[in-house]
Amino acid sequence: MLPMRRDGHRLLTIGFSHFCEKARWALDRAGVPYREEPHLPVFHVLPTRRLSRRTSTPLLALADGRILQDSTEILRFADEHLAPGDRLFPEDGVAASAVAALEAELDDGLGVDARVIAYDALLPVLRRFSRDITRGVPRLERALLWPTAGLARALIRRGYAVTPENARAARARVDALFVRLAADLSDGRPFLTGDRFSAADLSFAALASPILNLGPRGPLLSPDRLPDPVRALIDGYRATPAGAYAVRLYAAHRAARVAAAP
Repeated sequence: MLPMRRDGHRLLTIGFSHFCEKARWALDRAGVPYREEPHLPVFHVLPTRRLSRRTSTPLLALADGRILQDSTEILRFADEHLAPGDRLFPEDGVAASAVAALEAELDDGLGVDARVIAYDALLPVLRRFSRDITRGVPRLERALLWPTAGLARALIRRGYAVTPENARAARARVDALFVRLAADLSDGRPFLTGDRFSAADLSFAALASPILNLGPRGPLLSPDRLPDPVRALIDGYRATPAGAYAVRLYAAHRAARVAAAP
């Protein structure tokens, strides 16, 4: 792993987004220099629109003018900066196909479902976590957050189809996925697709982070402010073998992040 620097490319994010965390983790692991510019949901539209027709995050604006605006695209870009033995997508064709397939499945499944579950649980109590969700965002966004909170909640619910019914369905799918991945790991393999850490492992841990309360520096949200039902949801997922596996991956990631910091 290369020494990590913070200058270089611009990474526009919604700071607590799990897809942004996936991109951030990949860049950190590869030692790719970047400057993160976190924004709040809805407020992120204007800065991303200045650089792209699309408004999604993560958005990586490269020094050469190219724009990468998909977590997998950024992951593959970061992977190009790693030595062969550390690559997130193995060189072996069969192994690479298995990793790519699971990574894509997690994006389309876990990534979407974890977002619905987290927003359904947290939107009603979001004010408790003002400090957590506004970390690093522009001062104007912090000032406007609560005056516009009602509109933002409505846009988020509509944009991501966040309803109690959809959250229950998402939990059923995530429960089944966690059981399946735990069964895969039960054969003694150290990682999801074999003997080495890959894009599948990184994607699983990052995309599960909202329902495990995991973040790059520690808990994503202050544990002492979690309402009992949300705490029970998080503790339940952490207690599963797959959840515990993600927690271990995060511990290793944080240790590497600290070791690489200047």
